[in-house]
Amino acid sequence: MELYDILKELDEKFKLLRDSKNFVNVGCRAGSALKYAAEKIKEGKIIGIEINPLFKRNLDQLKSKIPNLEIIIGNPMENSVWEQITDIDVVFNTVNLETIKVFQATESALKSIKDGARIINLYKANFLPENEHINFAEKFIQRLPLKTTEFLTIKGNLVSVSTKKGIFD
Repeated sequence: MELYDILKELDEKFKLLRDSKNFVNVGCRAGSALKYAAEKIKEGKIIGIEINPLFKRNLDQLKSKIPNLEIIIGNPMENSVWEQITDIDVVFNTVNLETIKVFQATESALKSIKDGARIINLYKANFLPENEHINFAEKFIQRLPLKTTEFLTIKGNLVSVSTKKGIFD
């Protein structure tokens, strides 16, 4: 399943992109989730962050078709990447790393995220014991300095919704 389809399905179920102005896809690869975001967000910024420079050519082609798209080739765990970004409503974190590094990438983004933002962590690799990533997510969101953050963690078919304000209910 492409990231376009995954984001579309999540958006239809949880209304993730409702009223969104600024969307970031961390680990955007060739940009399929960015295409979906561009269909939904006409005004504001759509930003793709990708560490692998092999995707740059595809992302540049996509940028030529989407006027409000910005591409950053860099490490999402480095603060210098996030210094270029402000007022983020939605973070779609698709970095295919071990569980803790996915959360570290999200933590690096905190200076750029607006209060009330929606954070979606999608990952395949799980180096924590079974279901332990949900406990990790619960603890992680409680540490966030944001007041009303919606936080969705997806591992395979297992979805955990954590909020400081129950918007996904």
